[in-house]
Amino acid sequence: MTIIFLQNTPPHEISGFSRIEYLSIFNAIIFGFIVAEFFMGWGNFMRYRSQIRFDFIPVLWSFLTFLVSILIWWGTWTNNEFIGVNIFYYYYSLVLPLLLYLVCVFLFPKINETKYEKDEFDLKRYFEKQAPIICFLYGLLFTAMILNSVIFEEYEFFHLKNYIKGGAALLAFGGMIIKKRNYYWFITAVMFVLFVGFLMTM
Repeated sequence: MTIIFLQNTPPHEISGFSRIEYLSIFNAIIFGFIVAEFFMGWGNFMRYRSQIRFDFIPVLWSFLTFLVSILIWWGTWTNNEFIGVNIFYYYYSLVLPLLLYLVCVFLFPKINETKYEKDEFDLKRYFEKQAPIICFLYGLLFTAMILNSVIFEEYEFFHLKNYIKGGAALLAFGGMIIKKRNYYWFITAVMFVLFVGFLMTM
């Protein structure tokens, strides 16, 4: 009993359940909440469509964010090799999903809080009010993705994929300053191009 108590290294498995499996469950739960935000947001768009004055930019941004979230989830497979090594690796593994969740919170409005059935929810006005915060979170997200690739040793810092992420981060941070609708359209178009370009490098 004393020898077991003094062991510095915990066992790799307890009752056939590894530490990585145990820790990754919490990450999966967070991603579950993220996916729920997407489906609830899109569901509200369809459910309250008669009350909404639609705007294409936030809808397109929601699809782009969903695609990015799948990309991040895909990458967590390699991260799992590290999360059981050190608590700091595990803390950092939570950064991307938490940032994604915050993006969803600000991207999707609570349309069901409209006071009266005949009220019209202006999605354009809502988005333009939230856009600086969303752009800031996007910038943090893409910056964190760059650091993620280095911390979890996916590839080197000066890699084509990180250049793409860096360009996306700069565009996003620019949206905090350039609060113009034309710039938001520009971001939308370029982000989709960068996303396709990123997929081509995989």
